[in-house]
Amino acid sequence: MKPLRCPWRLMGLIFLIPAGIMAVLLVVFIIVPVEVVPVVFAIHVVLWTVLAGVFLGISLRSDRRLRRLKNEGEAFEGDIVDFRPLAGVRIMHYLTARADCSYVNFQQKKCLVRSRAYLLDGAPRFKGWAHLTANIYVNREDPRDYAVEITEKSDTGVGVNADYDYR
Repeated sequence: MKPLRCPWRLMGLIFLIPAGIMAVLLVVFIIVPVEVVPVVFAIHVVLWTVLAGVFLGISLRSDRRLRRLKNEGEAFEGDIVDFRPLAGVRIMHYLTARADCSYVNFQQKKCLVRSRAYLLDGAPRFKGWAHLTANIYVNREDPRDYAVEITEKSDTGVGVNADYDYR
């Protein structure tokens, strides 16, 4: 099963590109004697680097939390109920959305949780969510501390309930 991608690492890396370009131009303009331009480029370098750092920090925090709960928490298999798109975050043709997932906990109660943001290519709207599965990791001491990992099911070919005759 292949996990879906999260947008924050990609956006952080995208923001590092203009920061690097501005940093190179800043060095060039420091060597060439111009008075106002290096200040403007320095502001841009700081701005793009801070934006990239924020997005990479969000990604790192989310990945650490998921890794911690995978090791320490309880794992549940969940069902995806709905995808809720994030309004302001769209990367090229990819849609960024959070998934509402449900699972049955230890007390046999049905719980509803919301995942972190994932990148979707628009295909789940048309072919449904049958090819996606949700793994929910819950902290044993605090059930409000959870992480949801959405993965694509591997296509193994023949299903369990297939009625093929192999004579």
